[in-house]
This record gives sequence, C-alpha cells and structure tokens, in this order.
Amino acid sequence: MVQTVVIIGAGIHGLAHALAAARAGWKAEVIEGDPVARGASIRNFGIFLPTGMAEGLATKAAAISAQRWTEAAAGAGFPFFPCGLLFLATRHDELAVMEEFLSLPESRDSEAVLLSGREALDASPLANPDHVIGGLFSPRECNLNPREAIARIPGWLAREYGVGFHWGSPAVSVEDNVVRCANGGQFRGDRVIVCPGADLQTLFPGHLQEIGLRRCKLQMMATQPMPGLDQGPIIASGLCLRHYPSFSRCGSLQQLAERIAAETPELDRFGIHVMASQISRPGGGLVLGDSHEYDGDISPFDKQVIDDLIIRELRRLIRPPHWLIAERWSGIYVKHPHKLIHHHQIAPQCWISLAPGGAGMTLSFGLAELFWENPDLII
Repeated sequence: MVQTVVIIGAGIHGLAHALAAARAGWKAEVIEGDPVARGASIRNFGIFLPTGMAEGLATKAAAISAQRWTEAAAGAGFPFFPCGLLFLATRHDELAVMEEFLSLPESRDSEAVLLSGREALDASPLANPDHVIGGLFSPRECNLNPREAIARIPGWLAREYGVGFHWGSPAVSVEDNVVRCANGGQFRGDRVIVCPGADLQTLFPGHLQEIGLRRCKLQMMATQPMPGLDQGPIIASGLCLRHYPSFSRCGSLQQLAERIAAETPELDRFGIHVMASQISRPGGGLVLGDSHEYDGDISPFDKQVIDDLIIRELRRLIRPPHWLIAERWSGIYVKHPHKLIHHHQIAPQCWISLAPGGAGMTLSFGLAELFWENPDLII
C-alpha cells in the first residue's frame, strides 16, 4: 500500500521534499497557504552556488541538487544556465583570499581557477576595467529565474509524479498526523513534513522560538532589460568572500574583513555583499543585491541607503549598459545559529524542516533527498 506524506509549504524546500518523497515511492500532498508561493524562494538571485558551500554534508547535498535541478528544468520547461561564477577582485587582499582558497585541500575538486586582471576582463563583458585586478572563476554555478522555476515545478511534479497541490489552504494545526487548514480542509498523512519558511508563529511556535532561529531580511533590485547583453558568468564581489562558508578557513580572510570594517563599516552594518545575476538571457535585466539585516533590525520598510550602497559597490565592479531600476523588493529567510538546517522530529512521523539559510536554491533538493534516504539523519 502506498504511503502518503503531507508537506506544508510550496517553497523550494517543500517542493524538494515532494520530489524526494515521490522518488522514494510515497504519495505526496503539498499544502500552501497562498494562491502561489510568494516567500524567499522567489526573492533571490536565482543562483545554484555549490562553490560557496562548506565541505561535507553541504557539498554532498549540492551535488545531488545539481542533478535534480537539471531534471526539473528539463521536465518543467525553464532555463537552467551553466554559466559559472566570477568573483571579481578590486583589491589585493581579495586576491589573496582567492589564491589561498585554491590551496585548500577541499578546493581541489572545485574546478575553480585564479584569473589575472586581463583574464577577468575577458571573462565578463560587465567587468569594470578601471578597478578589476583579477578574479576567481568557478564553472559549476548555474542561473535560473526563481519566479519561473517555482511557478513551473509544481505542474511538473503533478504530471510526472502525481503530487497533489492544495493552494490557498493555510495550515493552522498539526495533530496526530492530521493537518487542519483555515479554510476547513483536513489532510491525514503517514508522515508530515512542515516547511514553513519564515513563518515561525503559526505551527509549533514554542519549539521554534526555543532553538534560537534567526530571521534575515535582504533587499534586492532588478534593472530594466538590457537588449543584446549576455552577462556570461554570474558576478560576485570580493565582499562575498566573507559571506560564503567555503572561504572561512582562509587565514587571509581576517585581514580582508578587518579592512572592510575599518574603511567601510556601513557595509558590515547592513551585511552588504554585492552580486549581479542575469536570470533571463540574452537581453534580460540584472538582479542586483544584496543586504542582510537580522531579527530586531528588521523593519517592514526598506532603506534607500541600502540600495544606494549596493549600487555604489557594484559601480566599482561592473559597467552595465545602464543602471535603470525596474523593480525593488525585500525578502525574509530563516537560518539556524550554527547548523546547516533545522531538521527535527516534533512528533511520531512528523518533522519540521526549515532554515537552510540563504542556500535553499543550492541545497534543498539534496537535503530533502538525504532525509528520505534516512529520516534519522541528524542535519
């Protein structure tokens, strides 16, 4: 007899669990409170970024995710560009971190290479020749349009795997593996997976408050279309080196972080590290960002100073055809204070699974599949 899993949440993490469950032979029913997914899963750069992940479980999950993204893109019919990622250096301490990164044993399989200033400029039509002195290129990164992908994947899961979707059905309680919704809907599963995203108040609020999860707000924007432009690699600045876990073992990172803190403390204040990603190619606009404000610093109102700082730092890095902004938005995601993800059995056959931080697009497919291989895996 086929067992049923009820999954709460149709963001990337919930969709990943639906795919993994279906591949494991389960019947998946996904419950989503909104008419469409509207959370952090559609408010990001649209980057699959394995090079930034820490060695171990994260790199294992990223490798699985790469396969699942390729399958999902082919099945659901959205682009998944293997364009690579280019960290551009404008200061010598940034180059020092990039060079040290390549010397680490865990970087041997990354396929990343150090580029001279001339090579970096040749690798990207956007790179600013007035400031760029080199870079680090990784060929493994991919681009996708998160709004398009998150909208199309449910249809593919329904067609290919028989996954059921129940939109506009806010879950308000889970008891004895029965999920009750605000609209009167009721769903029973042999297993329940709760993927609530940034909503820490509706389901199991006592547990979620006890473990000290942090809420993080980011601000982003997108330019108007850029006809004829193909960005080439995704662009990241040297500021990003202090953000991604894979660079944390570089001793030279401390000098870089100290210089940033001394010269531009406003960047640390708002957690700014800038990137540019063209999610529709060719001719699409650039997604620009981003910032990181936590917990009590989060306001419902976006800050113009943050957008101005993002543009200021990007102007040193790139020279696009124009800087005309078409959209601005913010999003909130949740991260665990020290674990890769919060994955906890809250009741018999009921798990909470959330908080892959800002790496949901890179890790969710893999983390979900590892769970379905072994539910007792402590992540």
